[in-house]
Amino acid sequence: DLVRSRGLGDVYKRQIYHWLAMQSTTEISQKGLNDMKELNIMEATVLTSPNPLTLICSKKEDGSTNLAPICFVSYLSFNPPMVGFATGKQSHTGKRVRETGKVIVTVPCESLAGAVMACGASTGAETDKVAANNIEMMAVEGSDIQIPADTRLAMVATLQQSVEVGDHILHICQVDKFLGEEDKKGLYACGRRLNLKTVRRCQRWLFVSKTVFRT
Repeated sequence: DLVRSRGLGDVYKRQIYHWLAMQSTTEISQKGLNDMKELNIMEATVLTSPNPLTLICSKKEDGSTNLAPICFVSYLSFNPPMVGFATGKQSHTGKRVRETGKVIVTVPCESLAGAVMACGASTGAETDKVAANNIEMMAVEGSDIQIPADTRLAMVATLQQSVEVGDHILHICQVDKFLGEEDKKGLYACGRRLNLKTVRRCQRWLFVSKTVFRT
């Protein structure tokens, strides 16, 4: 109103309106900054909810399949289709993927919640997780790695590169084919303690640390 009442030219009016808008934005930005607090990585991952929990399927030395629950997974490229997942440096799964160059990244369904928990409690170097947890498996055409029968999504992939990233190793893979069943419900890791749910019931994301899941 003050600007309009003084009969200023259009150029000056625009400059004043711009200045007033910038002042308002600065105040809002400063208020937002003051409301935020510094987090560590475990606390930060709670705010990225929900993210899918995957079972990384790899071929063991004896030809059987190992299953490792992994949450550090991401799409990397559309063309060619690529995904990446990170495992701890001592991970048996990571070692086998690097040795064979093959992997199937799967999204397990809700019937496997208990089995996924159990798979994360032991290492495939010492345990046959499939047999120990009575997981029904099925073959995938063109691959000698099997996957759980109750799977929502399977990404059959070939390792292209592995890169050391801090205390993990990132495995960069090109997806040879995608297989999926849209009507099935995939598992998500939720809550501050390990609590596997489907996405519709998931409220908070759990950071799954290396002390929770072994691979």
